[in-house]
Amino acid sequence: INNKMQELNKIIYSNDNSPIFKIENYKYSLYKDNDNGTGTSETNLIIFDLAVFKLTELPLLIHDMIVFKNIGNNIMESLISLYNESTKQVFISIDEHIKYKNVVKILEDKKVIKLDSKNTLFNKIWNDKK
Repeated sequence: INNKMQELNKIIYSNDNSPIFKIENYKYSLYKDNDNGTGTSETNLIIFDLAVFKLTELPLLIHDMIVFKNIGNNIMESLISLYNESTKQVFISIDEHIKYKNVVKILEDKKVIKLDSKNTLFNKIWNDKK
């Protein structure tokens, strides 16, 4: 897992400071030396998920927009490119996709569903105070 994470980290960040996954004494840790910011932590989790996804026969990967909130645009574009290269099924939920200028065509081409205030998944708009 750590070797695959290092490989993915080089693609995303172009450096060797990759996350490290450790299991010891009935607990695990996932960290990156000298960088424990929220965006980095979320990217580390995504890198871990992608490593496991690539190393196993898991048929699909799902990432919701909550894990993307604190990730910068350049890093997000790298992640979207990695998702796009997968031969397995990847589902992501994002908002403000237009800001990812370098991969907006990928997002538009791969889009399956687009939800907004008029196109809702359910009949009820859940944040409506009526």
